[in-house]
Amino acid sequence: MHARYPLSHKVTALTVVLTLLIYAAAGYAFAVLRFPGRAWLYRLFVALLFVPGVTVLLPIILLEHNLGILGTHYGLVLPFVNGTAPLSVMLLTGAFTAVPKELRDSARVDGAGEPHIFARVYLPLARPALITVALLTAIPTWNEYLLTKVSLNDESAYTLSLGLQQLSTQNVPQYNSLMAGALIVVIPVILLFLALQRYFVNGLVGAVKG
Repeated sequence: MHARYPLSHKVTALTVVLTLLIYAAAGYAFAVLRFPGRAWLYRLFVALLFVPGVTVLLPIILLEHNLGILGTHYGLVLPFVNGTAPLSVMLLTGAFTAVPKELRDSARVDGAGEPHIFARVYLPLARPALITVALLTAIPTWNEYLLTKVSLNDESAYTLSLGLQQLSTQNVPQYNSLMAGALIVVIPVILLFLALQRYFVNGLVGAVKG
């Protein structure tokens, strides 16, 4: 089963990478930069936390069909990245806000531009928050079932969650294969969380304080 469903690994990795790249930059902009509508735009991101994902499922499917990406890994990655926006922006904005402004001022005096300050000053100090966002993105993406179920028709492109569902609905379920598949799905999540739980807690605490 592990070799048959490689899409889970690709989708999860791409979603995490894009989420960190996009929303780290957005969090830095909200925390440090000043631009018109900044406060209202940030409130809009936070308000999106209260919008159930299932309410936008049909529009996503129709949009992906029109774009020709329905049933592809792009058709999974892009909605996942979009869905992580509210929480990711809120956590990273809080983490970047907690960074002392004197560090940015000092870097500016030394002639550093915003990209350099962002990459060399803020990102290293926000590492716990970045790891927290990575975990909160990777785990739901790895376990996602509903969007993959309505998006994917090709059995060869099934993710691990769909593979498990397929095993459980066979006429004669093979429980040994089903249990093995469940372990393949669960063990990476447990190991990842155990390895990074210290950063996860620190990231949440730092973001709340910020």
